[in-house]
Amino acid sequence: MTTPPALFSIVVLKALIEIAAFSLLAQAIVGALAGPARQTNVVYGLLQTVTQPVLRAVRKLTPKRIADHYLGLVAFLLLCWCWLLLLYAKVYVCHAQNLACFAAP
Repeated sequence: MTTPPALFSIVVLKALIEIAAFSLLAQAIVGALAGPARQTNVVYGLLQTVTQPVLRAVRKLTPKRIADHYLGLVAFLLLCWCWLLLLYAKVYVCHAQNLACFAAP
């Protein structure tokens, strides 16, 4: 059975959002654990590379009065909202096309 293109697109976008959200969460945890030395931490630098495009996009979407300090939190919350919308879209597509997307193993 082949996957419909709409469902495939939704699943791919949902996976990309999950990667970005978990990277932001991991960056916050590593940053809190590393403290002031986080800028020299290799793992923090790798996570910063992954999350940088998301933070740039959120900076362009948000008003300038939101401080850069809160940008990570705003990005995480925005990604959570997008994830929920994509989850709803996945359920809608599965239901509309009578697919067993959430079948028990």
